[in-house]
Amino acid sequence: MRGAQPNKVYKNGAGATVAETYSITGMGHGQPVDPGTGPAQCGTSAPYVLDVNLCAAYQLGHAWGLG
Repeated sequence: MRGAQPNKVYKNGAGATVAETYSITGMGHGQPVDPGTGPAQCGTSAPYVLDVNLCAAYQLGHAWGLG
């Protein structure tokens, strides 16, 4: 994930990561997007779709090994 954002990692008893959270400082409630044409960019800002220079869909897919 780009930038230094507060995050937490939750692990199971074996020490494997089972969940991870990020808090985007100063962001209101909405879907984070990063408009542009780069591989890690996506979306267009709109109500509840917030341009915060981070494409949540890309980050989730990457974390889940989908891309």
